[in-house]
Amino acid sequence: MLLSSVSLLANPVEVPPAPSAVRRGGVPDARPSTRVYAQDQPLCWARCPCVVIPPSGDPTCVFFHGTASLAISLCLSLAEISLPSLLRSDLNPGGLSLPQGFPYVALPYGQSICVISTCYLLCAGCGSTAFTLRKMGISGTALQRFKSYLSDRSFRVSWRGEVSKSQQLATGVPQGSVLGPLLFSIYMTSLGSVIQKHGFSYYCYDDDTQLYFSFQPDDPTVFAHISACLSDISSWMNDHHLQLNLTKTELLVVPANPSFHHNFSIQLGSSTMTPSRTARNLGVVMDHQLSFTDDIATMTRSCRFALYNIRKIRPFLSEQATQLLVQALVLSRLDYCNALLAGLPACTIKPLQLIQNAAARVVFNESKTAHVTPLLIRLRWLPVAARIKFKVLMLAYKTTTGTAPTYQRSLVQ
Repeated sequence: MLLSSVSLLANPVEVPPAPSAVRRGGVPDARPSTRVYAQDQPLCWARCPCVVIPPSGDPTCVFFHGTASLAISLCLSLAEISLPSLLRSDLNPGGLSLPQGFPYVALPYGQSICVISTCYLLCAGCGSTAFTLRKMGISGTALQRFKSYLSDRSFRVSWRGEVSKSQQLATGVPQGSVLGPLLFSIYMTSLGSVIQKHGFSYYCYDDDTQLYFSFQPDDPTVFAHISACLSDISSWMNDHHLQLNLTKTELLVVPANPSFHHNFSIQLGSSTMTPSRTARNLGVVMDHQLSFTDDIATMTRSCRFALYNIRKIRPFLSEQATQLLVQALVLSRLDYCNALLAGLPACTIKPLQLIQNAAARVVFNESKTAHVTPLLIRLRWLPVAARIKFKVLMLAYKTTTGTAPTYQRSLVQ
């Protein structure tokens, strides 16, 4: 059996039965293992190499790539089935409080809003992560599993065909792991008190943190306020084995009055940060006027490229296969965060409608001058403006019926 080396201890964890294809390809007498009694991760699973490949021209910046192996697959499977233990009986009620979701920003009349998007480099320490788990109320078997998961890891470096000796990995969590994002979020929880101390609101998504606050346009202390907050964040990161990535940190000012000029700069150490005209937020390009014209232009460009590639292979595809490709590569982009486009004038979203028209013609292999309305009806595709309204109504319905995520339901009193 694949899990025969796992030590048998108390507190079993349920594992889904093995797929039928795996059972048929295995030994005839083998039976699926449906229970794992492991409290400690096998040491050999933590010794999978992590290959470091420096990009050309910048040897100081490295990327980590995990090699594919059976041990890594088993390690990820064990991490996935251990995840419910973190949110179950071993956790004190109310002990785990993670920042999640997207906040509602109410802009007071006559005030501008400042949005700061930050990104981090390096990784959290394994021992510190275990200490944070214990401090948040996680104990018993769950804590032991996570300590075993984070300890005794090693890696090797591959460079020009040569592989180094195995070295101990003292910090970080496995990249691409199931528990990595959750453990990193837990490790970052204490950053919230540092941000809130300065009166900023915030939300986190993986290694990206967004700070926002409103201010009067004539407030002379706003620049020093931002600098002090970023300085404390940088100090917190240095104490927690992290580094503020200033190359990806953006400052966006959304003025309440279009005539407001925000030609100022923020000094942080030896770096100077100035307000950007646009900032990317989870793939959405936001501009200082919230017109989303830059986001629509970016979306249109990527959709045109996808349609160009699909059109080149269209003679070899069936109508159904083409429709699936278009829906996966084009319509998915048109629908992503399209609720933000509600209320925009028709001339602003017209480029998106032209993309949908071109996509319908590609599906039916029609010319560029073919009438598109019958094609959209045959495909049962709502026009772009109707898709935006449908998304807003769907979010409102889920929020009022209690099926939406907590961060959305909390916005409705």
